Amino acid sequence: MVSSGHPGFRTLFSTFGALHGILFRYPVPGVSIGSFRNWYRKHADFEDFGVDIVSHVSVFPHVTTHLHVADPATMKEITSNRLRFLKPVEQYGALSFFGHNIVASEGEEWKRYRKVTAPAFSEPNNKLVWDETVRIMNGLFDDVWAGKDTIVSDHVVEFTLPIALFVIGAAGFGRRISWQDDLVVPPGHKMTFKDALHVASTDVIIKLICSDWVLKNAPFKRLNKCKAAYDELEQYMLEMIASRRTEEKKEERYDLFSSMLDASADDLDGGAKMTDGELLG
Repeated sequence: MVSSGHPGFRTLFSTFGALHGILFRYPVPGVSIGSFRNWYRKHADFEDFGVDIVSHVSVFPHVTTHLHVADPATMKEITSNRLRFLKPVEQYGALSFFGHNIVASEGEEWKRYRKVTAPAFSEPNNKLVWDETVRIMNGLFDDVWAGKDTIVSDHVVEFTLPIALFVIGAAGFGRRISWQDDLVVPPGHKMTFKDALHVASTDVIIKLICSDWVLKNAPFKRLNKCKAAYDELEQYMLEMIASRRTEEKKEERYDLFSSMLDASADDLDGGAKMTDGELLG
């Protein structure tokens, strides 16, 4: 539809918010443009309106205006000019369940986190990703598939998901996981690191939608397991922070977690150091 002002949509509901994504995946005229619209319409809306920037005005939960952009030069200006186009950090609050982080920050706080995280993404870390992937795949061939002429799987995710988790565990956290290891729950834990990372990764939407009280007390095992996984993952990371800060002989590591931990030990912005909570975030 086109109304006065810039060409675009005028609806009751905004497309942002987890509840909207559940209720209005597809368009309802005058009510919602649908949360999946960009996926199936692609450039068609811009062609229909005859412009490279389409507006969307909604009135609930409050009056907002969003601009959908299809012009490369405009997109470059928006994404590169952090002073003119600030991130709406209030919309990222749900991503701060482990603490403040670079995704949910802006301005001076973002610069501080950027200074710590940038060095972690390095060539040694890229090499670590490749080396660990080779190790993990060799383990799959030598341990899991050893002696088998034929491998049958109902779904490829049965193997690709563990591979991804193993790489993240090694290159992201400096914690190696093999196909045979990490089967025994360590003392003081209720879940292995691999399982905690798996559940936390797959059920992040549940974590964003539900409060901790709901996750803990709801009569649904999946919600309870989601709460337990995030609690376990936080405990694992706090233990890794404590272990690496107190180890007598510093081991040369190139995983992201260790790189950020090393960077946080240095004075930043006149002596401000990152707390454990900020590292977790």
